[in-house]
Amino acid sequence: MTDTDHTPSALIDLGVACGIADHYWDARGERHRPPGATLRHLLHAMGVLERRDADEAAIAAALRAERDAPWQRTVAPVHVLPAGAPAGIGVVIATDALEQPLRWKLLDEDGGSREGDIVPAALQPAGERDGADAASHGSREGVAVERRRLELPSLAEGYHALTLSRADGTPLPRASARLIVAPVRCHDRPDLRTWGPATQLYALRSARNHGMGDFSDLAALCRQFAPLGAEVVGINPLHALFAHDPEQASPYSPSSRLFLNPQYIALDAVPGFDDLDPSLRASDDELRALRAAEFVDWTRVAALSSSTLEALHAHAFDTADPSLQTFARWRGDAGEPLERFALFEALRERNAASEHEPTCAWWDWPDGLDRPDSPACARAATELADRITHHAWLQWLAAGQLDAAATAARDAGMSVGLYQDLAVGTAAGGSDAWAAQSAYLRGVGVGAPPDDFSANGQGWGLPPLDPRALREQGYEPFAQMLRANMRAAGAIRIDHVMGLARLFWIPDGCSPTEGAYITYPLDDMLAVLALESRRARCLVIGEDLGTVPEGFRERLRDAGVLSYKLMYFEKDYEGDQGFVASRDYSAISLVGANTHDLPTLRGWWDGDDLTLRDELGLMPSPAFLDAQRDERRADKGRLLRTMNHVGALPAGTDPDRTDEVRMDEALVAAVHAFLAMSPSRVLVANLEDLVGQHEQMNLPGTDRDVYPNWRRRLPVDLEGIAASPGVVRTANAIGEHR
Repeated sequence: MTDTDHTPSALIDLGVACGIADHYWDARGERHRPPGATLRHLLHAMGVLERRDADEAAIAAALRAERDAPWQRTVAPVHVLPAGAPAGIGVVIATDALEQPLRWKLLDEDGGSREGDIVPAALQPAGERDGADAASHGSREGVAVERRRLELPSLAEGYHALTLSRADGTPLPRASARLIVAPVRCHDRPDLRTWGPATQLYALRSARNHGMGDFSDLAALCRQFAPLGAEVVGINPLHALFAHDPEQASPYSPSSRLFLNPQYIALDAVPGFDDLDPSLRASDDELRALRAAEFVDWTRVAALSSSTLEALHAHAFDTADPSLQTFARWRGDAGEPLERFALFEALRERNAASEHEPTCAWWDWPDGLDRPDSPACARAATELADRITHHAWLQWLAAGQLDAAATAARDAGMSVGLYQDLAVGTAAGGSDAWAAQSAYLRGVGVGAPPDDFSANGQGWGLPPLDPRALREQGYEPFAQMLRANMRAAGAIRIDHVMGLARLFWIPDGCSPTEGAYITYPLDDMLAVLALESRRARCLVIGEDLGTVPEGFRERLRDAGVLSYKLMYFEKDYEGDQGFVASRDYSAISLVGANTHDLPTLRGWWDGDDLTLRDELGLMPSPAFLDAQRDERRADKGRLLRTMNHVGALPAGTDPDRTDEVRMDEALVAAVHAFLAMSPSRVLVANLEDLVGQHEQMNLPGTDRDVYPNWRRRLPVDLEGIAASPGVVRTANAIGEHR
């Protein structure tokens, strides 16, 4: 919907006060304002409006409450402070109580505590209101209040807790705050200029896996590529998916971003595997069939993995395997998040086996089981204790094997190691949304507005984290997610990193054209990201493709977040449409030719992606297809000329005779040599390109009934992949420049 005057101004003002942008500009430069119905839906989902059909009086009252909210508490719930600089926070005190002494107490992250007394009248007025405006006076329930600045003692980087009370111990209204002291920049290595392969872990073939790549295969891949000069190995998100429905295989629509997919557990590396009765393991014939298949058969592989792991779990407990002591300690350290995840998995099993449909959503679970803190869930935790232990044990196995792969990378000499991927969200029916219901919104999905690549926009079906709830919880859900994904990683890619600043929310049941952008506290989110990145010594790459807010990339650069540069998109769009010379790529970036959502180099060169989209009815018209093919042919010539200009073309290749050139091993190697000439910190080379694959891994806008998304396996076995001609040739070409 374009600009309209029909939405009440108070409703627009309320939306803005709650972080809902009153307009956005589309790819064609047209201004759009969210419909009134959208504003009502989103404000209701956020808990700001009690009813979607709220009248003008209720809207006005909500707006007053929103504007008055900062004055109703003594301190804001969270303060993000720069490390190494004097810091203070605003404290709201009744004007008639300024002479009454207060006591503050700081609990440091390391367990130490400090406290002291202050008289508010002696403090300087605070000239900010939660950092947003210059107001320093307000009212609380009709009583005049002021904001004064409390100077804090020196704090180390980390998470600390502050509480205030009257000197006599009388409590103050909402007088506790989390203090986050963070560095300015993420972990970075300015001298780094390296490369490595990237792939989908499930796509790896090997002589020992059970029909899909696993953590032992990942370790082997690291050991194979390290001698070729690679210092990083990139993989798809490893997030937990849906054990009850293995065909929900998209790693970008997971059940949980805090935990791992047990499907990646290498069965033969589990304690007790060699002692297991052969009848409890898959037959040789079944394994041969699964290993030889063109695509991952998620259902069959899951059944095999599940039955074997059940037997191994029983064997471990029956024999009192010594490893169980390590598991018990790990489980205790993992705490409540793990227990809730394991309870969710156990409840999912029980409800799927009941009279409910196997796909029964958790919000339809009976007897209060839809709420993790309910008495019913407490009883279920006792009743399902064995199953909860089983699912916790699976997570211990997965975490240990992932750690082993990271260790293998380091031991092989990889200075970065694993480069992991963090999905933009989790599925509405997943564990995270159930376990942290105060942080995730119901009735809303994340997506993207219409643009040149998607005329109808995109709805990803992922519930957003509520920025208001994030602040109330001191950004702990965000920090937990980062910790979980950085733990074994030397680098992490944040999918749709623009979500740190804004996300496009779409009311359930509505078109993306009816969505709206919601702002997130970018500075605070980057500070938490920097703190966790430094602690984990983990590089951060932000996937900043698509519509990017003005100044956003500069803000990421200042925070030490590497940009994500794909050759297909690095063109002079305002000039001759030519490809950017490699020397002009940003040094603060990761580069690659393409990614899993895009055609492989051979597929792109031959136009396979255009033909496929046409065959699937995804092209709007024959004329559009013809135009795309003409543009692709022109792009091939542009690429050859740019590569020729920097001396990257194979000998004998004529850049003016595009139709005679083939994307063979020599040209694939040359493309990567061209990228290796860039000053970018890291270059990733997709294994699909190096081993001669034409088909892309995922075709956005389709499901598994149309295209085998998240199922295609590499055509080369892992045991010989590093010695395959395409890999060796490309590694040598890259090595000349890195």
